Amino acid sequence: MCPLSYYQIMRNCKDKRTHRYQMVQYALSNGVKPAARVFGTSPPLVRKWLTRFKEQGYVGLLDLSRRPHHSPLSTAQSIKDHIVALRKRYHRLGAEQVKTLENLKQAPKTIRKFWRDAGVQRGRRKKKYIVKQNLREVKKQFYLFQQCCEDTKDLFDIPEYWPQMKRLDLPVVQYTRREISCGILFTGFANERSLIHATLFAAYINCQMAKYKALPEIVRHTARPTTEANSAAPGMPKSLPLIPRQSNPCRDSSIPPYSPERTGCRQTLRQSTASWKQSSMN
Repeated sequence: MCPLSYYQIMRNCKDKRTHRYQMVQYALSNGVKPAARVFGTSPPLVRKWLTRFKEQGYVGLLDLSRRPHHSPLSTAQSIKDHIVALRKRYHRLGAEQVKTLENLKQAPKTIRKFWRDAGVQRGRRKKKYIVKQNLREVKKQFYLFQQCCEDTKDLFDIPEYWPQMKRLDLPVVQYTRREISCGILFTGFANERSLIHATLFAAYINCQMAKYKALPEIVRHTARPTTEANSAAPGMPKSLPLIPRQSNPCRDSSIPPYSPERTGCRQTLRQSTASWKQSSMN
């Protein structure tokens, strides 16, 4: 005889059909009452599952839904359609905000259920590690130096670096080019931000790569293409590309604002630069 009752086993059992199947097989071999004594339950319960097993098979050992066939207090279909239409109007707001703005009686959980049933609920945001894995797969498709990201970093906004910069007359601006697929980094420093410095920085890198025949047709991504142009001297051209087209085999592309999926390399580079400056000063 089982030391635990049938209801205790059902409460803690992950797969109830397995236990019920064993009970039904024992009842088919030894009878209903012996099965009830062995499995710690009543004969009517054994007969119920035995009848369902004979009619439906193993699938019949699942619990049936206890949802009522008719609910007089359920939400009317017209109200559900109205709530679904509100989702299309307030597509950037959640259930709590919509409930407050429209003075709805339904709970936020109920509103989200109506949206989910209608297929208009906003999808969940991807986890950060999933986004990183997707970006890795995209970067694997680029060959070396096919995609490069250029950026300009002001160093005077780093608190740990500013006193040493003033006392030792250290550089104020850092120019960087980062190869996207494998992370090769080129850095250059200057005492001011200007179009001439950016042009020379890009020209030096291209000449060095051309020297070793490592300059393919690449795309240079810049965060703000007019950053250096706005600080150029009077009479200088105020537009990119930074290098004349006849000596620049690269295709220039500016990163649009509010595009975190395309500025990941730039943000990583800035964070690493700030941490490196802080650690070197300690």
